Amino acid sequence: LLYCRGSTASGRPGEENFSEGVRLRLEAALAKFELPNHLSLARAAAGSPSMPLQERSVFTTQLAPLPQYLGEMSLSDFCLVPMGSTPWTLRLYDALFTGCIPVLLSDHIELPFDERIDWTAFTIKWPQADAERLPSFLLSLSQQQVRDKRRAIVAARHNFAWCGEGGAFAQLVATLNERKLGLRATLRDDYAWVETPLPASFWVEKPGDVAELLDKRCSA
Repeated sequence: LLYCRGSTASGRPGEENFSEGVRLRLEAALAKFELPNHLSLARAAAGSPSMPLQERSVFTTQLAPLPQYLGEMSLSDFCLVPMGSTPWTLRLYDALFTGCIPVLLSDHIELPFDERIDWTAFTIKWPQADAERLPSFLLSLSQQQVRDKRRAIVAARHNFAWCGEGGAFAQLVATLNERKLGLRATLRDDYAWVETPLPASFWVEKPGDVAELLDKRCSA
């Protein structure tokens, strides 16, 4: 049902507030968590006899071999993605490429390509301060909602792969181009009195543009 392997504390200098305490709160909450009997029976009835559902949560600091780690993720409905040393964590992409719904507990995370991709379709973002209530919320989701999100993962995850045509590289180029156009529009609106683009503009069309703009402004 719910899966997370990872550290709850860090011994590195300067990381005394590792994960802002969210991993410790999750560990405490999940230690008391049990799937209600009626839900366990209902989910077991909906499962495949050849691949029985594991009706439990896995939250552990123990390491596992990579094949086991990815296999456990692929069998889970929800994969917790709590912040660690930073808001960002590779666990997000592990979840996406194993078809497990990422549950983000990182208030300050910035998701890639969010101008172009609807992350709400295939992820869940939950407030760090309310970690204790997360298991109850996840249980409230219907199996149809879970299936819809997992289908959305399969449809979207190629956008984050760096191999093959399209994918993350195409998304990066498109996003940078959109930001370039957006920045220029903002500059035109905010500095309508400037006849030439500002030399501080991040975007340079060809070598020499910045030097040429600086020369024009200095000689004016």
